Amino acid sequence: MNGEEKVKPSSLSISALINHPNASANAVRPGLRDIPPVTLSPVPQATSADFQHYIQQIAREYEDFTLAKQAGLKQHLAHENRSLRRPRTSSLATGTELLEANVAHQIPKSMAYESSRTSMDDRGSVLSGSPTSEKSGFSIDEQPALSQIFFDPEFELKNPRTFDLVCTNAQVKVHHEGGATKVSLSGSSRLQEKLSLAMDAVETDLVEEIAATGPAIFEAIQNLGSLAEQTARCTEHLDDLRAEFQGLGHDNTDAAIQLAKMKTEHQNVQSLRQATQTLSIMSQHYAAAMSESSHLSAALDTMKEFDACCAANPALAQTAVVKTMKAALVVQRERASERHAQSGTAALLDILGESIQAYNLETLERELSRKHLPRWQGIRGDAVAATESRPDTRTRLMSRLQDLQSMSLLEPVFAGYREALNKQVKSLAKRHLPSGDDTESLASSRTARRSTADKSASLAKALRSMTTEEFNLLLCNVFLETSRFLRSVVEQQKVLIDFVASADLDAVVQSRLFMQDLAPSLADLSQRRIVKVLQVRTAETLRASLLDFVRYYELNYLFAAECETYAATSRTNHSELLQSQARDWFGEVSRQQVAILTAALETDNWQPGSVPLSAQQCVDLLQEVYPGSKAQWLQLALTGDEAASVSKHVMLADQRYMVPASTVTLLLDVRLHILLLLRMPVIRNDALASLAAHVRLYNDQTWLLILGAGATKTAGLERITAKHLAIASQAISLVSGVVSRLRVFAEGVLGPSGLAVKSLRELEGVYAGHREELLEKLITIMNDRTRALSTVLTGLDLESGSGDAANEYMVTLVKDTTILFKVLSKFLDSASLQRIMSDVVAFAEMHLAAVIKGKMEGGSAKAAQVIAVDKAYYLSKIGALPGLLEMLQAPLGQTLGVPEDLSEEGVAAPSETVVMEFGDAAANVSPIPESIRDDEQIEKQE
Repeated sequence: MNGEEKVKPSSLSISALINHPNASANAVRPGLRDIPPVTLSPVPQATSADFQHYIQQIAREYEDFTLAKQAGLKQHLAHENRSLRRPRTSSLATGTELLEANVAHQIPKSMAYESSRTSMDDRGSVLSGSPTSEKSGFSIDEQPALSQIFFDPEFELKNPRTFDLVCTNAQVKVHHEGGATKVSLSGSSRLQEKLSLAMDAVETDLVEEIAATGPAIFEAIQNLGSLAEQTARCTEHLDDLRAEFQGLGHDNTDAAIQLAKMKTEHQNVQSLRQATQTLSIMSQHYAAAMSESSHLSAALDTMKEFDACCAANPALAQTAVVKTMKAALVVQRERASERHAQSGTAALLDILGESIQAYNLETLERELSRKHLPRWQGIRGDAVAATESRPDTRTRLMSRLQDLQSMSLLEPVFAGYREALNKQVKSLAKRHLPSGDDTESLASSRTARRSTADKSASLAKALRSMTTEEFNLLLCNVFLETSRFLRSVVEQQKVLIDFVASADLDAVVQSRLFMQDLAPSLADLSQRRIVKVLQVRTAETLRASLLDFVRYYELNYLFAAECETYAATSRTNHSELLQSQARDWFGEVSRQQVAILTAALETDNWQPGSVPLSAQQCVDLLQEVYPGSKAQWLQLALTGDEAASVSKHVMLADQRYMVPASTVTLLLDVRLHILLLLRMPVIRNDALASLAAHVRLYNDQTWLLILGAGATKTAGLERITAKHLAIASQAISLVSGVVSRLRVFAEGVLGPSGLAVKSLRELEGVYAGHREELLEKLITIMNDRTRALSTVLTGLDLESGSGDAANEYMVTLVKDTTILFKVLSKFLDSASLQRIMSDVVAFAEMHLAAVIKGKMEGGSAKAAQVIAVDKAYYLSKIGALPGLLEMLQAPLGQTLGVPEDLSEEGVAAPSETVVMEFGDAAANVSPIPESIRDDEQIEKQE
């Protein structure tokens, strides 16, 4: 600056010199101790009056600015502002800014902040009307016509030339208090001097930095020249080496190719030698495998060795010879495996056959009955041990299965075993079918050329022609052999499952070999074939006799129950068909029993009949509490021996009942129903409903035959006597007691809400009413007789009597009463007898007393003597009847005195309604009923 010129390197820029790392590294940064502490002073509170002076100073300038803005200066100023924001690195101002930034980066932040604030304040004081400039008394006079420098697109105030032009055109004005404004030339000179000093300082710093970095730059240029020379020499050397290597490469490539060819030939020779040896070994294995086909395990081992050789030599395995050998071995393996699988299946079937033969059919039948019948009949039977395989059988099976596993033949053997069992279970029924069955048809199908329809028709015809007994025998044999077969299969199945579970097998293979469904599938298959046979004979089965059908039902039930122990469900076609046939057959039996009971009622002469032991057993067991009596019921035979033991009465609750033959028929019908429903539980609802209907039928028919006098037509009776009424009352009383016990029995079977229970409960009331009607009928007959005799007494002339003997009317009354007492004492219980005799005696004494009172009014002493003789005769004869006096409610003869409130008009005439109640039999009845006299004749005959 002081006249000295320094040479600057033209290849270096100012920015590179300023940003040189050595420049910033030489600067000493101040520490914390160099920074003085900052003392904060309280900020004074500003008011609007403090800014009044400022507002007055800028008011004129603001007005000028507003006018310029309105004149379109706003767009120009915006454009200038955008130009100011774009820095120019090539100008001196840009270098100055970078220098200031570098210096500011090297000084502390506090000093930098104060320095920047000072520089900005200085700049603002010069360029704008800041408070500082106003305090100094300077301002920039804005002319109405602006200089063209402001409209230059490259306008930058940082540019010294631009700044000099702006400052030259601007005038610093001083505002005096009087309002006068003068241009201050000294202020502009001072501002230019400050700017010149600042520019000199910047240029001095730039020159020093350039001088400091100049030697390093020249040294780098010299080093770069030497490096260029070395690079040229290295490039020439590399070209020489490349030429030498190219020549050597051709020689090495030829040698490598020759070496590779020689190695390949050597490897081929070695492979051929090894393949020849391997092929020789494989040929030996092949020959051994083909020759040892009868010994599958040895052949399989040899085949495995052959396969191992093929796997170890994949190239050799692709040759035609080896492929041919492998194909032959595959065929040989399949044939040998098939033969050994068949032999393994045959071995399993042989062991199964031995187990089947170990079962005795008679023992098996007893065991099946002991196992299933108690469960069916609701009785606790003896425990039956589960089927277990025999130790020797289990050992043999395990050994055989291990051999099959070692040969990997378990799957084909198990499949063949299952198929063979299916064939065997199908053949079990065929072997017992009649001569026209499809077994014979299949055997002769090639010659007979019969169709399947012809075979089925022939078999159905042969089955229908069999008797029920023969068919039951066929079923027994088929069921026993099938049950024996299934039990043996279950024993062997357990061993097979145990072996598969313990064997080291793949999970998928193991799941396929598990045979839990073997026995259920065989049982289901056998039942399906049996159902076809049973359906053919449905019509013949429904016509079977009682014993034959019960045997048929028991056989089928035992077999179905045995199959259910293996099957997954209890509802099979076999059991459903059996239930349907049982219901249909029982419906037919019920209709037959109705016909038998109706015939017995219509032909009954209502005389005491003989009672077989089976009827008494029925009554006795009904008195037992159900189900405790179930076992005793099942011990009874379905058909009792009528001549085995005969009694004249039936005992019920220590009471004897002399009953007619129709009542015995009803008791036997009740016995049959109970035995059937216990032996065939599937018909229990039908049986109890049928039993209630039969009991109701007996009550209705008895009422029509006795009270309705229907027996005079059906049985040829002349009239219905007191004895008939007494026997009917006995029968109704007995059946009423039986109905009460049947209701209890039905509640034990069906529960208290069953329909049959409700019907029987209703029948109890019906029978009680019927018995009451019969007793009332006996009382009515005797009372009508008494009225008739009272009429005789009314017309009798007592004055003409001798007075030595009783009159005929009294003799007749005593005789009729005596006969009635003897007849009723023989048939009725004491309570019924007491009721009837007390009513009869009381009614007779009342009516005789009324008639005697009328006769004695105005009578003589002789008439009184005649009446006294009649009374004495009555008292002596009636009082002599054994037990009668204890039955009477009042002393005998007490009412024979003349009652004061009874007149002659109160004596009723003989009623004809009694005769009319007997319907068409009225023609055979005299005006004075002779039923009591008929009873006397019967008594004498007996």
